[in-house]
Amino acid sequence: MKNLTGRAKTSGQRLARWLVLVIVVLWSQSGALAQNVVPANQQAWDTYTNARFGVSVSVPRYGFVRQNLNNNGFGESWLSADGLVNIYVFGNFWNGTAASFVQYRAHQRAALENVGANITYAPGGNSWFVFSGELGDDIFYFKSMTRSDCPAAGHVYFKFPKALKPQVSTLIEYM
Repeated sequence: MKNLTGRAKTSGQRLARWLVLVIVVLWSQSGALAQNVVPANQQAWDTYTNARFGVSVSVPRYGFVRQNLNNNGFGESWLSADGLVNIYVFGNFWNGTAASFVQYRAHQRAALENVGANITYAPGGNSWFVFSGELGDDIFYFKSMTRSDCPAAGHVYFKFPKALKPQVSTLIEYM
């Protein structure tokens, strides 16, 4: 596969475009407000594990439907019953797009900004970072984590309407 310059696309470039596409698709699924987002303190939790990338996270059981993605083991998503809140947990090899995790962070930030994200919160450390902000009429939350001895990263991504911030924030804090 070649890019516009005639050079072959790297797997890292394809993966970065795939991640941006996932975010844009998730962003485009907004509608009316969710009525039944169960707060974290009233929620039952299931554990999702992605063995390919070593990602394991608690996901809310009530009010969300697992989407059973067929994406070669990259991850899974859960959609609220009304289709307004999306949770996506996935992994990838960050070293396909950057020489270091710090460079990967910069690459992910640029990819989000290129699709119109207004990043308002961006803490991070040597092995993790978070980007959160607004994308159109929605709020997004993207957390990435890695280990120093591993070129893979685990990610949790949320997308939801701004009006649901009080309810969804409790889920993000728990996860």
